[in-house]
Amino acid sequence: MFQLVIVVIAIVLLALVVAGGVSYLNGSLGLRTEFDQALRSQHNTIRSAISSFRVANHGFVPQDIQQLNGFLPKGGLPILPRGMNPVRWEIIDDGSGSRRLCLTRTAEPIKNPVADAIAQFAAFRTKELGAAVHYAAGTCDDAVGSDLAVENLATFLLENPNVSVLFEEI
Repeated sequence: MFQLVIVVIAIVLLALVVAGGVSYLNGSLGLRTEFDQALRSQHNTIRSAISSFRVANHGFVPQDIQQLNGFLPKGGLPILPRGMNPVRWEIIDDGSGSRRLCLTRTAEPIKNPVADAIAQFAAFRTKELGAAVHYAAGTCDDAVGSDLAVENLATFLLENPNVSVLFEEI
């Protein structure tokens, strides 16, 4: 009798897998989560390094990311997952004399989960920092004052080879 119950359960489970498949799990979820966490880690590391730089330099802000190397753990940013490098960080002058942190897309091809992760990261930072996140096609300078909605960022990243996302003042 016990074997009959086990066989019936096995047949039911097999029927569920055949009928429903295992596609209810999104295969790209892992990459999106990894990339989002890596961007958060890089952003937090840069913000911390900027604070250390300002303390060490009597309140002056760095002119570019390379000036932060001595203030970053192990001399560099945490690496992005799976050897991908579709984005890079920059520090720019926004035209009003303030320096801002910017994430720029590189020439490396970008995948849907990565674009989704960048958009998720930008939306999270908008909520967390309470400041607007701007983005535009082109360089970081082009993103100053843009008013494109963060909700459309993932699609925008996939459609445009040059995209920059501008974050808070530093």
